[in-house]
Amino acid sequence: MTFENKTFIVTGAGGGMGEETVKLLLDNGANVVGCDLHTDNLSKYEDTDKFLAFKGDLLDENVVKDIFNVTANQFGSIDGLVNIAGIAQSATPIDEVS
Repeated sequence: MTFENKTFIVTGAGGGMGEETVKLLLDNGANVVGCDLHTDNLSKYEDTDKFLAFKGDLLDENVVKDIFNVTANQFGSIDGLVNIAGIAQSATPIDEVS
């Protein structure tokens, strides 16, 4: 599998599943913008010109607009969006989650 020169935005990139997705995409040639409230785990990827960490709250519409604008300016296009961001609410039934 190759994603050479494809660009992906990964939300929830700072968590376990998100970080593994970032790694998989980078290992297969993709440009990746990793978005999360906490981007400390992503610092190991900052030495490549194929990665950009974006720290921000995805519930803020202006942050989301900024992510898309920065990604398009940096890499020229957006080929995919991987939505992994979420909040674990283990004790709340799904129909009661706001």
